[in-house]
Amino acid sequence: MKHIEIFKADAQVEPVHWKREGESCPDFETAILLRSLVLPAFDNATSWCDLAEALESVGFGLSIMDGHLTLIDADQGVGICTGRFLGKPLVELSAKFGKPIIRATLFGDACGEFVY
Repeated sequence: MKHIEIFKADAQVEPVHWKREGESCPDFETAILLRSLVLPAFDNATSWCDLAEALESVGFGLSIMDGHLTLIDADQGVGICTGRFLGKPLVELSAKFGKPIIRATLFGDACGEFVY
């Protein structure tokens, strides 16, 4: 049996690109993979903190970008898609968890980070 070295300490890990450059949301196949990773977090969470911890455990986070609840890549800090794209709009999550606490990060651009 051959032993294959899978990981080297000096190897660079390429970032995952969830959507094509210039696109506002992932393509169909990528969306299926993305939803399979994050929807259990949305469905099983009982609070904003639970949701944030569950998303963080799989490499994601939440933010407000351009006035929309946005799933972000935790490593790169880039927006991937909206909550509505995942079938979990902010209005539905607010009804389930209560109103979130959001800190404005850019004035006039409707962006912010969740304080929970």
